[in-house]
Order: sequence, then structure tokens, then C-alpha cells
Amino acid sequence: MTLPRDYEALEDVKIVLLELCEEVAKRARAKNYRGHTLSLGIRGANFDVPTGFHRQIKLTSPTNYGMDLFHAALKLLHKHWDGLPVRSVGVTLSQLQSADVYQLNLFNPSVEKDQLSKAMDDIRMKFGQTAIVRASSLKDAGQVFDRAQKIGGHYK
Repeated sequence: MTLPRDYEALEDVKIVLLELCEEVAKRARAKNYRGHTLSLGIRGANFDVPTGFHRQIKLTSPTNYGMDLFHAALKLLHKHWDGLPVRSVGVTLSQLQSADVYQLNLFNPSVEKDQLSKAMDDIRMKFGQTAIVRASSLKDAGQVFDRAQKIGGHYK
């Protein structure tokens, strides 16, 4: 996602990162997939002097839950971001497998995560993408309301 302005504060970048992780997770659930690998790409604002990074991390177990993706992406962000202004953020889930078959984990409540995610998806499907949003998306850095008015990155 190309951002409408330079994002310089870590908290602002984290808000956009959370929104993108939720979107990627929602798309994976819609296609009935879970992924093993999360990729994060950050591109800087200065096109004359390219900055940023593109890294990936192997997840402990395949997932399509937004907060799991966010925590993995946050690790990459803290490790590789140089603190320069950000203009573009990208999140990708890969090494996909069917969501129907997965290993249960006593320490990771995947059934509860699945139920919560399905409930949120159902609410958004019935009442629109902005019917239920995270509180952080209400800050100036949030892009969820602007993205809801677009198709393919362009206004409807």
C-alpha cells in the first residue's frame, strides 16, 4: 500500500501494518488458506536514495489470524527498519495450505481465534468493511476508512 504521506513515527507505521495484516488474514480466510511465511516490505519516501527493506519470517504454525501476522511483522519491523520516513508498506502471506487441516496446539487457542475471525468477517460482510474496526484505525495514521472507499487502490 502506498501511503498518502510520509510516515515517520513508529506508532503510525504500526497502525498501517496492523490494518494490512488484518486485510491479508481476511483474504486468506476467504480462500480457506493458512500460511507458513510472512513477508514484510517497507519502502522509503525518498525515491532518489532508495531505502527500506523486504524480509520474511517463518511462522511457528500456519495461520490466517491477523494478530499472529501482526506480531510476526512487528518483529521484522523492529529488526530491520532504519527509522527513515516510510511511503509504502507491503505484507504477504505465503507457503499456503488448506485451512481445513492443521495441527492443534494446546498453547495456541486456534479454535477461539477462528471463531473470533469468522464473527468479525461476518459482521464486515453484512454491514460493510468499516462496521467493525480497531481503535488504532481511528487515529490520523489509519487508512481503513480511506481504503474502504477504493477498489484496487482507486476511488470507486
